[in-house]
Amino acid sequence: RSVTEDAINRPWRPLPSNRLTDRQARHLRYALPPVCLFFSIAGGRDVVLASTVLSIAFVLYDDFGLTGHWFGKNIMNCIGYLGFEYGATEIMANSTMLRPEARLSLLMSGLIILTTVHAQDFSDVEGDKAIGRITLPLYAPLFSRFLVCIGVPMWSIILSIMWDISPEKRVLFIYLGMSVAWRFYSYKTASREATSYVFYNIWLFAVHALPACN
Repeated sequence: RSVTEDAINRPWRPLPSNRLTDRQARHLRYALPPVCLFFSIAGGRDVVLASTVLSIAFVLYDDFGLTGHWFGKNIMNCIGYLGFEYGATEIMANSTMLRPEARLSLLMSGLIILTTVHAQDFSDVEGDKAIGRITLPLYAPLFSRFLVCIGVPMWSIILSIMWDISPEKRVLFIYLGMSVAWRFYSYKTASREATSYVFYNIWLFAVHALPACN
């Protein structure tokens, strides 16, 4: 199903462009998690835990159909982001207990991903429709767009206050969030929405950089 979707939405990917066979992709897909777990040992127990959760999430997402419905898809995306972020934070912290700021940052990241990550699905509507995947933009077109257009500026304001960044940075960050919201409100063609998703990811990068800016 994913190959059918990618043939419409992302024909440049290895499988739809025939640079990789389905069998090769599956071998690679099941060979990499053990390698990841092996290297995670160097980071300690919590990093191994994060890698294990990620590996399980990948299986649930790809092989058990959770990608087929918006609720499971968003939950798995949230777990995926948090798994990467928690593991990376543990490695950088190099301690047995994360600081309260780090735990708060992870919590906020999870909430933001959970409520706005479907921004990635607006440009993929045709491909998702072709394989019967029910993403939030297909299930609730107006509500899903409302969540992004209201959620991104709202989170921008909340985070800029919470992390107590300077007025100049606050204005820039909120402006970035408003710009992302404006794009998703104004542009509704697949190519424009793909560009809007790029801007969303720039905003998401800024979200994760904010704790270092206070």
